[in-house]
Amino acid sequence: MPRLRASKKKNPSVQGEVNKAAEAASGILESAEVVDIILDPSHPAWNPDQYRIIGSIMARAFPREFGSTIENLGWYNPINPNFVTYPLLGEIVLLISAASKSAQINPEGTEKYYLTLVNVWQTVNQNGLPASSYDVTAPERYKSRNYRGFTGNSRGDINDMPWGETFEEKSIARLFPYEGDMTLEGRWGQSIRFGSTVSEPATKNDWSKDGQDGNPITIISNGHATTDSSYHLEDINEDASGMWMCNGQSVPIDVASKIADSYKMSYESAKSSEREKIVGSAGPSDPAAGSGGSAEAKTASSPGSENKAAGDEDVAATTEVEPDADVKEAADELEVVGEYEAYRRGKFTEMIEVVAIDGRPVNKAFADKILALKQAGTGDGVTIRLNSGFRPMEKITGDGWSTTGQRDLRRTNAGTQVGGTKEGLNAAAGTYDSGFAAQTRQTSYFKPLTAGPGFSNHQNGKAFDLQTGMGRDYKTGYANQPNKITKTYKWLVANAHKHGFIRAVSKERWHWEYTPGAGMFSKVPRDHPTWDGLV
Repeated sequence: MPRLRASKKKNPSVQGEVNKAAEAASGILESAEVVDIILDPSHPAWNPDQYRIIGSIMARAFPREFGSTIENLGWYNPINPNFVTYPLLGEIVLLISAASKSAQINPEGTEKYYLTLVNVWQTVNQNGLPASSYDVTAPERYKSRNYRGFTGNSRGDINDMPWGETFEEKSIARLFPYEGDMTLEGRWGQSIRFGSTVSEPATKNDWSKDGQDGNPITIISNGHATTDSSYHLEDINEDASGMWMCNGQSVPIDVASKIADSYKMSYESAKSSEREKIVGSAGPSDPAAGSGGSAEAKTASSPGSENKAAGDEDVAATTEVEPDADVKEAADELEVVGEYEAYRRGKFTEMIEVVAIDGRPVNKAFADKILALKQAGTGDGVTIRLNSGFRPMEKITGDGWSTTGQRDLRRTNAGTQVGGTKEGLNAAAGTYDSGFAAQTRQTSYFKPLTAGPGFSNHQNGKAFDLQTGMGRDYKTGYANQPNKITKTYKWLVANAHKHGFIRAVSKERWHWEYTPGAGMFSKVPRDHPTWDGLV
């Protein structure tokens, strides 16, 4: 250290560089007031192409942007993708500079993210400080649209201020801490404590009556009992619900009932006596009683199936479970977001009505089919979501929904073989009559395989790209790597054909088409490695 100080004295330029570095570092963190937040795709600012996603906030940094109008404010994303606290309007966050997407080509490329909430009022419920980033006495044009009714700068004046569209302020006590505890607390009286036995603490608790100091305990509590204390201790008998994972502790539990007759009945006897009441006469083995479907099923024959042996599933027709009345009603009630041209084999066929499901446009004629598939998955604990449904020629965007056009997708996936330039192929791919629309010429020029405009079944609405979590490794498959086979994909292989959906592109595990009456393996053969040993 003495040598460093001596060198600074001898070299003023070095000292200047140190001062510049310190000045730059001092501006990395700054406070900002949350003005807006995107919580669902229906938000008018939601735009994944511009990285305005769920959790993005508009904020006014201060003092740097004090008094700035909304039109001049920026949007910021959470810095941690896995752990996010979604701020309320008027709460204060810390902005931090970190590497941006441009850092791959520019080592100095940075952007600002929001790091965490500022604990202004030391409460777990809300820590809003509206109007902290502008002068409430300033002209109206400098004020945030969210807080125009605000009349002062003290906490007592903000009781009626909106924290969001639905948020209600509550008085929530914080968890009482013990030495070494780690706690996670929600805004509404839910918590997780990573604690331990603490013998003879000044403040007694229910889990330290037995065991040794340091014995771990994990307590998940939801709906803390209301007390007059400013701090809360979990109570397994008074809190709305909880899960206590103990190690050497004993916890006093007031059982709801001491009648133990149910313990005298075996599972098998209960199943045989109550089965009819629970699942109905069809029983779970009835193929027509699939999840989310009705007991009535319709069976169609695929072309040529009459010439195949019974049980030959490669060509056997699917058994389609008809969507139930509730699903059909839900589909009928979906708002039509537009009317668009449908194409098949390169030719215009009709104008179709389009609705939005999962933020993606869907041909209304198939809306009940995809809703029935989603309902069946939900019944089995699987979430089925759309990545793509109906796809028009050009990109379209609506209120809370959007999709890429077939021309744009083809242009994006164009290779470099034609004319030696990507630009030339892109230009050709962008027009229907380019010649590249012909299916016979598309394979070697587009990576991945991309149908020409007018030739994709997405353009008539019968094709659906589903979120499966599975990749494009079609050469080896994942049969020998079961840890890579997702629960969603397993479920789709076992159940999608029951609802009329079959896989239609061998290299794309996510591409399913509504093709009632077709065989399960009519487009992707049974022996193809992308079935991953599931059939």
